[in-house]
Amino acid sequence: AGVTTYKLTTEALGNGIQVLADLVGIVAGNIFKFRMHGALELFQRRTIPRIDITTQIFHLRGNYSLASFKKEWTRVNEYMRSNRSLPKLVMQDAEVNLSAGGIGLTLDMENRPTPLSMFFVAIDDELPLCALAETVWEQPVDNQLRCGFRFIHILKTDQERINKCISTHLRKSGDTPL
Repeated sequence: AGVTTYKLTTEALGNGIQVLADLVGIVAGNIFKFRMHGALELFQRRTIPRIDITTQIFHLRGNYSLASFKKEWTRVNEYMRSNRSLPKLVMQDAEVNLSAGGIGLTLDMENRPTPLSMFFVAIDDELPLCALAETVWEQPVDNQLRCGFRFIHILKTDQERINKCISTHLRKSGDTPL
């Protein structure tokens, strides 16, 4: 049988830890044994400003490992930095809910999200940002699927660009940015 990898997560009072682990056995029917690997990650849930905008995105999904996605993310970001252009991707208009921590959007039922995705999102006059995200939730809405994704690998400068975009958008609409 193949190895099954899980993300073990615990959270209390808005703070948590998570780590990837391979299931190595089950004892007495209800005791699970795991072999942890990768980095132990600390996280904190925060209320961060979000906006609903229509923008151009490209959503790459597939059942690839986190290591494969990170390698591709690095390759794409190096390409964009050195060539000042986007790889041959067709960006499409989409209504999204965006924050520095993640993105929400509606997908067709036949385009169900995979556990990990890569997003390209146009937010300003610069090249689109590139971020790896994990699927956090899905909710059926009519004949579509509303999905939420949390960014797990994104440049700090891209998070700052998102925050600047949100602040600008909120100011234009008369709201006060946080």
